[in-house]
Amino acid sequence: RKKTQNYLKGYNDAKAELGNADQQLQNMIDENKRLKREAEKELKKVQTEKLEYNKWLREEARDELIAEKICKSIVALQPLDIPEYIQPVHNNKTYLLAFGDCHYSIEFCIRDLFGNIINEYSPEIFERRMWQLLNRAIELIEKEGITELSVWELGDGLQGIIRLNSQLLKLRYGIIDSSILYANFLAEWLNELSKYVRIKFQMVIDSNHNQLRICNAPKNAFAEENMSKSMLVLIKERLKNNHNITIIENPTGMNFSQMSTYQVLGCHGEVKNLENSINDFSRVLGTSLDYLIAAHCHHMNQKEVGINSEVCTVRSIIGADPYGMSLNKTSDAGASLFVFEQGYGKTCE
Repeated sequence: RKKTQNYLKGYNDAKAELGNADQQLQNMIDENKRLKREAEKELKKVQTEKLEYNKWLREEARDELIAEKICKSIVALQPLDIPEYIQPVHNNKTYLLAFGDCHYSIEFCIRDLFGNIINEYSPEIFERRMWQLLNRAIELIEKEGITELSVWELGDGLQGIIRLNSQLLKLRYGIIDSSILYANFLAEWLNELSKYVRIKFQMVIDSNHNQLRICNAPKNAFAEENMSKSMLVLIKERLKNNHNITIIENPTGMNFSQMSTYQVLGCHGEVKNLENSINDFSRVLGTSLDYLIAAHCHHMNQKEVGINSEVCTVRSIIGADPYGMSLNKTSDAGASLFVFEQGYGKTCE
């Protein structure tokens, strides 16, 4: 019995010590797991900082690349032939030439059931239409005795890349090259027009196709990333010595002017209800607006919303396009020249 008791005592003591050792081992395992988690958290922090740093570097490098390409392009451009200064003349009538939706760089050819061309478009066709527009504008300038003309570009000057699967393969140039070529052409076009009339030029900054959809983000995710900003910089640089052209920049990014005492606002027009938007803009901007001029829909339309108050849309330079055809909608290419007269509002289009 004594030996048995000693054995059992030693067995129980050893079992207790083993249990304590197991507990200590489990505590060590738990501590190691905790330390491992802490180490992983620290590693993730370092990796996250690294990712953010690399993201910042990419954004800085992208901005610098865009700026460098634009600067190199400006330096390589030939100087413009600046026309002689035109003296300002007071007139009770105000004239506004509005165009938009040029969608520069896209190429397509739309045919009907018999193979006839409904509409064809390319950078060369865009330029040909714009020179035709200039010739027609000069005819009206000389016919009506116009001495000062407001010229509004209403957005979507570029085709951009807002639908990768349907648009990328149709573009002749990349986004940056397209913006440089388009802005330089507008500068030359305005310079030529300024030989016949004084010009007040404005460009809508925010339009859906000119937005940069970075990382395939949805529209307006990066509202400030818009190629219109860089295009306007190039246009200003090219025309800085032309005293017949005044370039106006509104802080809202839209176009705005008082024409023969009437308040006229220009926007791209990507809103749910354009007819109601004139009242919305008036309330938000704290200014009673009389006329709203927009593009975007590629159709010419006008809706009277009050006394000497209208909402007007202009045609597109591109005309009928593949996207519109997919919706069974077609339209002519064109632009509008509006005439405002003090006491009578918009009297002619």
